[in-house]
Amino acid sequence: MTKMKEHTMRGRWLRLAAALCGLVLGGSALAGPASADPGGVDVARQVVAIGSGGVLAPPAPNPVVDPLPSASQPWRIINLKGDQCLAQMDHYDGSRTVTWACVATVSWEAWQPIIVGAYQGLPVYQFKNVDTGMCLTAGTFWADTHIYQDGCDEPYQLWQLRTAPGAGSKKFLYDLTRGTYADLDTANEIPVIGTYIRRTVPIDRCADSPTSVWRVAAFS
Repeated sequence: MTKMKEHTMRGRWLRLAAALCGLVLGGSALAGPASADPGGVDVARQVVAIGSGGVLAPPAPNPVVDPLPSASQPWRIINLKGDQCLAQMDHYDGSRTVTWACVATVSWEAWQPIIVGAYQGLPVYQFKNVDTGMCLTAGTFWADTHIYQDGCDEPYQLWQLRTAPGAGSKKFLYDLTRGTYADLDTANEIPVIGTYIRRTVPIDRCADSPTSVWRVAAFS
């Protein structure tokens, strides 16, 4: 399917979804303002594919308190396997997201968190890349496997940081609309830079696998 065709199908589905009243996530309404972004994000357009069983229960609460950096500044999203940063190297929509060596000054590793609401007591984010101006997307473009960037008005861009087993700084990067987790697409003991990010569910890999566990730090 070409990008244009996919966008056309998205548009038809979103127009249908917009006609439904009381859009809910698995029985729970998405709470909060439409967006903290001055440009305005239509959250209803983002929530397009959740059924009653489509959202996995969050991990058990972790007793370690680990406040996230302020959402008023960009973040680094760092994978624990190899300590590499989530990065967006290209400037076109549909470009796959990768990991890259964390470098202090490169903006393609900087992600602005945009809080668009809350679900099950946790914030719901869009992550907008500072360099490209596009948002982290878990859509169907790459054969429904890899995470990529797209315009921030597209669907499949709602994310949560859910606590992973172990220290409180360990987080699962959870794709709320698809019910999947961001995971390195690699079998290497030490991932190489440029590794793609795939969508997976916990049953596919050990829940505390470092390839699917991330930490967040303020970008500086």
